[in-house]
This record gives sequence, C-alpha cells and structure tokens, in this order.
Amino acid sequence: MNVSWPAIIKLSTCDELIYLEGIDALNDFVDESYLPLDQTDYIIDSQGYKYSIEQSSLSVTCSFSQVVELHGLNDLVKLHYAQAGHCCISKIQIENADAAIAAIKDMPM
Repeated sequence: MNVSWPAIIKLSTCDELIYLEGIDALNDFVDESYLPLDQTDYIIDSQGYKYSIEQSSLSVTCSFSQVVELHGLNDLVKLHYAQAGHCCISKIQIENADAAIAAIKDMPM
C-alpha cells in the first residue's frame, strides 16, 4: 500500500504535526532534521492510513501500519493547535483525514 499524499508526520517527541506535500518533502524533512526518526514516529496520509517510517542511510521508507480512528485524529489535531497557542480547540471537529491534513496546512499562525 502506498502513501496517499499529502500527509502529516507525527513525531513522538512533541505534539506538533508537520504537513508533508509528498515524498520529497518527507526526504527533505529527514535530511534537514537534527534528530533521527524514532521508531514510534509515523505518517498519517490523506486516506487515514498510518505508516511507520524507517530511515536508512540511503532512503526513507513507509510501511502500512493501521487505519487511524477519527477520534484519535481529532485529538492529534487539537493537541497540535493547543501546542501552537490556539484557544477554543474543543470546537475543532475533523470529518476525515483529508480535512485534518488541510487543517494542519492552513492553520493560522
């Protein structure tokens, strides 16, 4: 199963979600990051599928892991908005994975 881009990456070290337009954005993120990926970091694609990420010296690969539950995705988006200092996060209700990714991409600063 292939990742349906765009997607978001969830790092185990923080509540921030990072928007990724495509595989090149993932590779750029990995190349520019000071910390190596942790085995608990993962990607959620626009179809709501979760992928584990494996990093080698030559490439980054994504392996299908599971379907993400909508309430769990809502919680991740709310934590992301709270981390950025937004209020009224209880009003955020994501309808699907594609909407969650759009909410991260278009989040006001």
